[in-house]
Amino acid sequence: MQQNVLAYSLIVVILIVGFLIASILFIFYFYWGVPSPLSNSLTIATTLFGGLATLGASLIAAYLFNDWR
Repeated sequence: MQQNVLAYSLIVVILIVGFLIASILFIFYFYWGVPSPLSNSLTIATTLFGGLATLGASLIAAYLFNDWR
């Protein structure tokens, strides 16, 4: 049972990190003409990452709570 929870958590972490990297690259491409694209892209990416991390943590917590005895 412990391996299933670990695998599920690892998949969620990989998806969140992958989305973060993809969003940073997309924002760099989108804001290429802006004088400070790094600042804008990191601000937007960290905001998205914070929201996704919160959702991922709540999904993992709900999954663990439903299996708790």
